[in-house]
Parts: sequence; C-alpha cells; structure tokens
Amino acid sequence: MDATKVSPSKDLNLNKPFLRRPGVRNRLIAYAGLAIVITVFFRWFGQYVLYPAPSRPVVPSPPPEPLIEVSIQGASGRISAWLMEPAGADETTPLMVFFHGNGENLQLLYQTGFFHQVVGMGTGILAVDYPGYGNSEGQPDEEALQDCGKATLTWARQQYPNRPLIIAGWSLGAAVAIRNAADSGIDYQGLVLISPWSSLGDVARHHFPNWMVRAFLVETYDSMEAAPRISTPTLAIHGTEDEIIPEPLGRRLAQAIPDCHYEPVPLFGHNDIISAPMFWSALKTYFQEVVP
Repeated sequence: MDATKVSPSKDLNLNKPFLRRPGVRNRLIAYAGLAIVITVFFRWFGQYVLYPAPSRPVVPSPPPEPLIEVSIQGASGRISAWLMEPAGADETTPLMVFFHGNGENLQLLYQTGFFHQVVGMGTGILAVDYPGYGNSEGQPDEEALQDCGKATLTWARQQYPNRPLIIAGWSLGAAVAIRNAADSGIDYQGLVLISPWSSLGDVARHHFPNWMVRAFLVETYDSMEAAPRISTPTLAIHGTEDEIIPEPLGRRLAQAIPDCHYEPVPLFGHNDIISAPMFWSALKTYFQEVVP
C-alpha cells in the first residue's frame, strides 16, 4: 500500500523564516505599535501630572493693586511675573524671588495671602508664572522652567543691583530655586526651600511602581546634585504630614546642603503648610538673621 505523502512544512510553514510566517510579522508590528502608544501615553500622563497648569482662576492682566506686572524675556518667550513691595522699599530692602508649586498660578498664590504676608515682614516679592502657566508663553518642561528661573533672577539683579536677593520656591518651585541658586551665577544672599524633594524620581517612586518610574519618567529635577554647591544660609521647611512629597525627602535634601536650617512643621501637610503660624515664624526669623 502506498504511503500518503504528507508535507508538514506546507501547513506549519516550518521551512519559512520565523518572521515571514503568516501573522507573525503582523503581530510583532501590532505589539511594537502598542508599546509605543503605551510609552507615549504614560510619558504624556507624567508631564500632565507634573505640570497641571490651572486654567482657573484666570490670571488677570494687570494684577490687583498694589501688585505690578512685570514682563521678562525668556528662551521660551515672554514670562509673566508679579511684583509687590513694602512701603518705603529701597536698596536695603530684601527681595524674595519666588517660584510657586506645579498646581498654582499667580492668581491662586495671591488668593492665599502669600504676597501680603511676605510684604508684611518688610520684604519685597517677585513671583513668576512658568512657561505655559497664566500669561507666560511657551510650554513647561524641566529645561524651560530652569531657564525661566534664570531669566527671572537675571532681571531682578539687573533692576536691583544692590538689593539683597532671597531665592525661594515651594514644591516644584523649590527644585527650580535650588538649581538656579547653584548654577545661575546670580549673586544672592539666601535660599528658602518649602516642601522640597531630593529628586523627582524619589517622589515618583513614592506614588508609582519603580518599573514605571524607570520606564516613563523623563525629567529628573535632581536637587541632591545641586545641594553641595549651595554656599549661602538656607532655610528648608517641610510639613511632617506631607503625603505628596514625604517629609524624609526634604530632610535628606536639607542634610546635604552645607549651611541649612531644617524646620519640620508638625501636623501640617503639603498644601496647607503656609497656613501654619510656625511657617511664618521660621521665615521671619530667617529674614532677620540673613538680612539684618
């Protein structure tokens, strides 16, 4: 009896290269496309979480009196800043250059009473909206924010060559502040860090799995790298109940700065720290010691 001829390779395609078998290449293309979509989505999501520029409240132009609107030219375009001075301000009056948190704009900061509190201590304040925030042009990313910080400090020093400058920042703004204090080359007299972090990666790992952080986090904001290069007296303030940037991250950064006073604020968290009397007491004492 004749044996039936069977060609297994005809049905199983064993004689064809793996990538040329029917369906294999299409599946690989689909998987690669899906991986790209997932990567793009999570990186977009990361940027959205990091820079949630609020659309409300609207930042008015001009600002409420007695604030003065200042236009500063940065690499990303025009930067909008608000300036408020105490009565009788002169060349001896310190000026705080302030960088707010990632979920704020100048109008929100104004509504907290922050401008009036600082000015009430006899200190001027120049606060800035990042690129893509409020009336500032451009789009936010790490490079754009660092350039924004340098442009703002350069403007302040050019306008007030002899005034004591205090660089200050809250949350994301603290990362902008410390990097510019270390690298901008601008002469300044003090640094205030409110709810700072050691690095953006450390904060991200507190909220997301490490593999996601390693795969999708693009920016670093490595404050620990800048810390050893800070040469002026520094005040770091952190709420002990901070669930967004854990207090140990702020403490770790403060310990890496050569001359830093660390002030933990018990019972207060991330968003309510500036409502703590202890916060304003520590800031007032710091001003008195750094700028007699």
